[in-house]
Amino acid sequence: MDLNPMCMLSLALLTCMQSAGTFQKLRFSSRGWPLTREIMSCGLPWLLVMLKMVMAIRQLSFFSYMRAEGVESNQFTFPSILTACSAVSAHCFGEQVHGCVVRNGFGCNVYVQSALVDMYAKCGDLSSAKRVLENMEDDDVVSWNSLIVGCVRHGFEEEGLLLFKKMHARNMKIDDYTFPSVLNCCIVGSIDAKSVHCLVIKTGFENYKLVSNALVDMYAKTGNLNCAYAVFEKMLEKDVISWTSLVTGYAQNGSHEESLKIFVT
Repeated sequence: MDLNPMCMLSLALLTCMQSAGTFQKLRFSSRGWPLTREIMSCGLPWLLVMLKMVMAIRQLSFFSYMRAEGVESNQFTFPSILTACSAVSAHCFGEQVHGCVVRNGFGCNVYVQSALVDMYAKCGDLSSAKRVLENMEDDDVVSWNSLIVGCVRHGFEEEGLLLFKKMHARNMKIDDYTFPSVLNCCIVGSIDAKSVHCLVIKTGFENYKLVSNALVDMYAKTGNLNCAYAVFEKMLEKDVISWTSLVTGYAQNGSHEESLKIFVT
């Protein structure tokens, strides 16, 4: 989709502000952002992304204002602001928030720690995310999932697989958000995909649509079309992701006629 100059300028401004780490200096009013017809014409997906980024930046700005006014933050403030940092990859700002967390005595709060792991992982600072996770007294599956997702997102699939193996060795409760990330690792990693599939069945997540879609996608991308189709056929509820993964898998593996048959079904 082509973007007009106003859209491109707005996105460029967001990117520059993100890279420059100047969020704490920003102030937005209801008229302060050019949400004009030109930006509206970019289409709903782009508009939603831009609005989400703008709202995250405003949160960071308000947090700075709170600090300047001497208003104390609590265990509810920090996770919210760290989520905003994650949304716009504000790593430098997130590090400053981490300092505030420690100074305000919330360094051992499990919800704040979990938000820190997520922020560092999404910003690509996996060493800091891992360090926070290791220092957690009550590490939970959410924090581990955040780190695994971060590893996959930034191209460290082998590290993500090692984390998954550690989770499994510790008998941690794995959920339906863990498996999709691990199955993404299987596409390029050294782990046997079928062993993960067996674990999916053993733990009762085979009928979760999120997990089933990830299985179809993984098998299709690794060229195991028979298994991809078998998982697809067993799905109780299929969506556009299920169909797209299977159609794309057949097409990418040279089975163009079969891909077209599934597409027109």
